Amino acid sequence: KYGVKCLSAQEQKLSESLVIRLSRVCEAARDKKVRAKAEAEAKAKEMEEMKAKQEEDRKKREEDLKAKREEEEAERKVQDEEDRTRGYRIVKQTTTHVNAGLAAPL
Repeated sequence: KYGVKCLSAQEQKLSESLVIRLSRVCEAARDKKVRAKAEAEAKAKEMEEMKAKQEEDRKKREEDLKAKREEEEAERKVQDEEDRTRGYRIVKQTTTHVNAGLAAPL
């Protein structure tokens, strides 16, 4: 009446086997998608961490460079001051010698 056919035992077994195989294929595909998503998330997190580390390293290099420049500037200022003081002494000594008529070579 409805076109329904009863399956033989062999056909039922085959049908069940096909359903099981199909469900396994679907599960494997689902697992593959989940695994791919997890791998993509892990890779993205790794990239973020690498970028953060690179930024941190860059800031540290900048700070180190700034500190080195400040140190060199301070050393240069001290050296300039010493040179000025030494120059003043030489000029003063020369002036004193010249005034005394004993000009000493520089």
